[in-house]
Amino acid sequence: MDKMDVKSDMTRPSDFVDSPRLPGCALVRTALVIATLGTSALLVMWIVVGLLTPGGLAAIDHRVLAMLHNIYDPNDPIGPAWLEGAMRDVSALGSNSVILFVSIASAVILVMMHRIGPAVLLTSTMIAAFLTNTILKTIFSRERPDYLSLTVNVETASFPSSHAMLSAALYLLLASITAREMADRRLATFIMISAGVTMLAVGFSRVYLGAHWPSDVLAGWLLGSAAVLAAWQMARSPTPPEHKPSASASRDDDLLA
Repeated sequence: MDKMDVKSDMTRPSDFVDSPRLPGCALVRTALVIATLGTSALLVMWIVVGLLTPGGLAAIDHRVLAMLHNIYDPNDPIGPAWLEGAMRDVSALGSNSVILFVSIASAVILVMMHRIGPAVLLTSTMIAAFLTNTILKTIFSRERPDYLSLTVNVETASFPSSHAMLSAALYLLLASITAREMADRRLATFIMISAGVTMLAVGFSRVYLGAHWPSDVLAGWLLGSAAVLAAWQMARSPTPPEHKPSASASRDDDLLA
């Protein structure tokens, strides 16, 4: 194998994360920016509404949870029993055990497919997200709502929501790694939207079950999507510069011609 072959093997697009050689990377970057800006806008709007509401953010958090729970039993979410069960199932998609299992399984699959760059990105991003969430929970030590469903167990502080943050980081990142190699924009867009819907569903389920204040979930969505966008940008592979002959070389070529 000559030097050119070694170089091309070392710069395979499959080992890159955000490579201009891959057809879906531009769409993925746009989707991640939209997700981060969208969650930022939601959180800012929530803060503004909270500041304009008597009682502040705590009051609006309480008001939303009160709307989602039985007025006579704060620990009973509104709606039929099957809906509460469905919300528990959706919430499980953001649990630590599911997040850990999916992260490890996905990283192993990526390594087996020789997608080393994405595997390293997935592993490092999820570790960073988990540590960040743990540190923030320790710093803020926010108490859980009084609306917690009797069928849900919690052991950590409330802010930010680990379910919302970790599910946003994992599912957006997996969708991005998948969509980056797709030339079909409709399919790539559907995959990114599906990840976004999953993220939103997990976050809403935590509020519905009374496990988190709405502001906990909004902060988790923002932190998770921002973590993926930051990691994606740091792992970016720019287009190699094209070799342009110097003016003297061009004159020499003209003389030889």
